Amino acid sequence: SIAANGMMANDTLLDGRTCTCCQTSAVVTDAGTTLAVYRDRSPDEIRDISIVRKTQLGWSEPTSVADDGWHIEGCPVNGPAIDSSDGQTAVAWFTAADDVPKVKVAFSEDDGMSFGAPIEIDNGAPSGRVDVLQQPNGPALVTWVEQTSQGEAVLICAVDAKLGCTNPSVIVVSPTGRTVGFPRMALGNDGVFIAWTEPSRKARAHPEGGTVVRTILVRLGA
Repeated sequence: SIAANGMMANDTLLDGRTCTCCQTSAVVTDAGTTLAVYRDRSPDEIRDISIVRKTQLGWSEPTSVADDGWHIEGCPVNGPAIDSSDGQTAVAWFTAADDVPKVKVAFSEDDGMSFGAPIEIDNGAPSGRVDVLQQPNGPALVTWVEQTSQGEAVLICAVDAKLGCTNPSVIVVSPTGRTVGFPRMALGNDGVFIAWTEPSRKARAHPEGGTVVRTILVRLGA
């Protein structure tokens, strides 16, 4: 934990064996429970998504969000994302169990203690790199990266716990050979901001090339 003055305290080991390079994600629910999700790593190199919960009683033992059974010897650098609002928690992640890449979403109605059956939302060729934003009193917004014939595409979909993803939309397509990195979302007053990185083209502002950050505003309900 980090205090407002920058002091750090209460360094706690949550899991002694995890996937080395996959990003973690955490959220505080309306009930005040801290939830953290990450890609775990079993002794048999099964690297599925686990969750730990912090309540007034302290941190829980890790439990599985879903049992994909992805066996992989190295870290895929492809962590999960979590968000929560109005009693509903959504977790999104990438898996390639049985060599079939998928992006999945699972929902919890009990503060992360249990999750429903995962919902597959990709278009068949995902690279993962997910983010999720749980809308108040509504579906969860999920972004992910998908491979297309034109290059890497950033997709977004409103995912309902019962109906799933009914209308995935392409936010941007980066030319072949150029990566969009790890897109991220943030809720604003007028909609959702989505940001991603990509190599810059040689231009007056970047004569030596480099990396630029692109952003777009997606208006909710539009």
